[in-house]
Amino acid sequence: MKYPFACALLLSLPGVALAQGSMTEEEKEQVMKLEGAQQDAFLQFDIDNDGKISEMEAQRNQMLHQSFGDLDRDGNAHLSAEEFSEWDPMDSLRDATP
Repeated sequence: MKYPFACALLLSLPGVALAQGSMTEEEKEQVMKLEGAQQDAFLQFDIDNDGKISEMEAQRNQMLHQSFGDLDRDGNAHLSAEEFSEWDPMDSLRDATP
């Protein structure tokens, strides 16, 4: 991610600890690979703590929701931590600027 703090700035929720929820071990490992603000942002979007972000969860942020289809490379209607790591909110801002 080019701007690791951009995710944190886009969110108004306080940081959260890594939730144990119903994540598989593989999903937990993917989330742990995210760094700092990016990990916090992922965990804030992953409301149900299942280790992935659904399109409904992504609707909490207009820019993430707009990028959802491009990020969901496997087309399973969820963003894994790996797919989420490709999101650059600054790209969304640039695309929206006339």
